[in-house]
Amino acid sequence: MSATLQCKACGGLFEATRSDTQRCKRGAFYRGERVLVWEETHGMELPKSWVVHHLNGVKDDNRPENLLGLPRHEHHSHPKEALRPYEARIKALEELLAGP
Repeated sequence: MSATLQCKACGGLFEATRSDTQRCKRGAFYRGERVLVWEETHGMELPKSWVVHHLNGVKDDNRPENLLGLPRHEHHSHPKEALRPYEARIKALEELLAGP
């Protein structure tokens, strides 16, 4: 599986696999494609200490409607309770689109 990543220091984009270290030659961390999509959709940078969660659980499904930005402590403290309504809605919409 590969993803598009962006260097925070130089802004360069590249395709990476899970085995990549996710650091550019300057030592800066890269931002994942899900973060880039979320930021473009919301017209702002992802706040510090926030994460982007894939609502349907598919880690390479970076459609804007499948991404939820939330504080890291909410994501890790009780993700199932916080995300259940969103996950149910995504599943219902996907079933609707799939048809009979």
